[in-house]
Amino acid sequence: MAKRRIPYFLNSGSTGVTLSPGTAGALTKIVALQVQPGAKLILDRDTTLMLKDRGATETAAQSKATVYLYSPDRRSPYVLAETSYNQLKYNQDTRIQFHPVRGSVEYALQPFAFLEVWVNSDQAIATASTDFYLEAKQEPL
Repeated sequence: MAKRRIPYFLNSGSTGVTLSPGTAGALTKIVALQVQPGAKLILDRDTTLMLKDRGATETAAQSKATVYLYSPDRRSPYVLAETSYNQLKYNQDTRIQFHPVRGSVEYALQPFAFLEVWVNSDQAIATASTDFYLEAKQEPL
């Protein structure tokens, strides 16, 4: 019998989520999510990832954004998606919400695994003005 999957929502203030400032002109990790014990985080075609810089001047749309997955031992990075900042940016238009997983493939992140968002921006990114949101699924262990 398959395990039950339940919707799972994370934002900037969720347990296991760490925001870091971004350096202008350099690929910098700005979001790190460590999967918490007790359940696997399931990323599939329904997964939605959004990022919004609410700073005085917003990150340029063409800035490079990369989403990495890491095993708990941090030895096996996997590039889940490479995109532009505009595709990660959050606003009320659901057409630009980013779905990093295409097709029928899915990724099961075990407890203590990491999901990281790196951005190469035209400006410094401040933690105080960054919003992060992830909608995925969770499978209890």
